[in-house]
Amino acid sequence: KQADIEFADLAVQFFNTGILYYAMMFVTALTVYSGIEYLWVNKDVLGNQKD
Repeated sequence: KQADIEFADLAVQFFNTGILYYAMMFVTALTVYSGIEYLWVNKDVLGNQKD
């Protein structure tokens, strides 16, 4: 029984870290994508400001 409890705790811990890891990866990817999209949309504005 003790081994089962330890395994369950380990599984829950792994599940939580996995979810946290993928959530961080998703947020990072979304931030990078938004930044690139923002720069791409506003590149003409930034280019015109030089002149």
